[in-house]
Amino acid sequence: MKAEKRKAIEAFILKYVQKVDDSGSNRDLYKKVFLEMTDKKLEELVKSPIPIYAPNGGPVNIDHMRNIDIMRELGYDPEQYCWITDDKTGATSRTIYKHLVLRLPVRRQTQMVDKKISYAEHNRTIDNSTGQTVGKSKGSSFSFPQMYVMYAKGYDNTLREFINTRGGNVKASKAVDREIRLTGKSSRRFEGMENTRVKSTVTLGNIFKAMHIQNNL
Repeated sequence: MKAEKRKAIEAFILKYVQKVDDSGSNRDLYKKVFLEMTDKKLEELVKSPIPIYAPNGGPVNIDHMRNIDIMRELGYDPEQYCWITDDKTGATSRTIYKHLVLRLPVRRQTQMVDKKISYAEHNRTIDNSTGQTVGKSKGSSFSFPQMYVMYAKGYDNTLREFINTRGGNVKASKAVDREIRLTGKSSRRFEGMENTRVKSTVTLGNIFKAMHIQNNL
């Protein structure tokens, strides 16, 4: 590899590594790596996505929206139309709106083993006391430790959907499902949402009243 070509490759990598990680940590790291990297190793590096090191609690702050702008700057539009084929009819149609399409690394969990996979066949079977799906409608449970992890990551809206909209609030769940079928998307906010609540809370309140314990659940 000619020295001019190698210098241009290194400069290109350092430029965009700095844009992704504006703390400069990865840029400085790659500067040191390039001093000892052979031409062959550099060629292998550019054939795959350039890794960015972001240790927990470190100075590296990855801004996903900034990354999307960088992708567009490099000539790749992450929002694309998708072609979907219906399993039953075989009909293929294009989505009305563009969707975010990314290549991301995946860590396969234990549940990916065939015998451990659980999925819902439908969502029509609902427990009258809790409002939650049961039987063939029940996919998987969501544990309290998992909720803490999501809360720590700031997924507040996702948690509200899991423990409210899809956690026993029958009216809200039906409204969301209806909106998805009609428009392809949905929001947790709709007219009358403030007058709905999780069925298990109502059931617990009735149990307390049956025990002659007044409550405001």
